Amino acid sequence: MTPRYLLHSEVSHRALPWRRRLADQAVHNSSKISCNNSGTAVAVVVVVVIVVVVVIVVVVVVLVVVVVLVVVAIVVVVVVVVVVVVVVVVVIVIV
Repeated sequence: MTPRYLLHSEVSHRALPWRRRLADQAVHNSSKISCNNSGTAVAVVVVVVIVVVVVIVVVVVVLVVVVVLVVVAIVVVVVVVVVVVVVVVVVIVIV
């Protein structure tokens, strides 16, 4: 009668090619998964770059609008001050 461990080793030995094929298939599948993941990673990087560029463009446009509004406000204040000074001078000269 064959001891149990010998039967086990014999079964393991016979099952070795099947296990090797299974391991090779697992490696092949994992390489396919990693390729898919790299494609997904590239897509994620592209989306992140696009979002960052859009955010930068929006920030620059907002800053330009704010600067233009500040310049317009300064010009309006200067024009109002000049008009007030001219009116005061005209009133003083007339009186």
